[in-house]
Amino acid sequence: MHTQIINDDTFTASVSGVLGTLGSVGLVAKSMARSTDLVHQSQHGLQVWCISPWHGLVSASVHGTVYRSGASVHITVYRSDASVHSKVYRSGASVHSTVYRSGASVHSTVYRSGASVHGTVYRSGASVLARSTGLVHQSMARSTGLVHQSMARSTGLVHLAIVRSTDLMLHSTARSTGVVHQWSASSVDQSQSVM
Repeated sequence: MHTQIINDDTFTASVSGVLGTLGSVGLVAKSMARSTDLVHQSQHGLQVWCISPWHGLVSASVHGTVYRSGASVHITVYRSDASVHSKVYRSGASVHSTVYRSGASVHSTVYRSGASVHGTVYRSGASVLARSTGLVHQSMARSTGLVHQSMARSTGLVHLAIVRSTDLMLHSTARSTGVVHQWSASSVDQSQSVM
């Protein structure tokens, strides 16, 4: 098991060194793991790095945990004050990822089991479907290069769930090869079709 707790100064320095550029409004969060050869992206050897995008703050303590057991890779990153939790783990052929924020009641879940990909996005305080303001839900399933936009696609290889709350956009992408999971958040405020 490899665990590292990063303080404010070290965390900020590591972010600047690894990521290079930070968003002016929101920080970009990425969590990457490969089935073979875990990616090292920290001077301290932390195999996975993740930046909390909420509020664009890094003042609170950030904890990163990564450990490997056989063919399974487990990654956990969380930030205490903002109640932001991000988890991604891989066991065999299945990929599971979960991110949630308790304050805004925004939940996003993407998981893959076998050949099917399932995505669920919901917000407790508002309706996801037929909501034109404040929240946008978009689902995309891609199979062998062909992009399909649908509300209920379960046979694709890639699932993308997008939730926008106020000015933050949360992307959750699960890929079948290479990068297992990637999170990003930005302040891009562009129109999205409600599905």
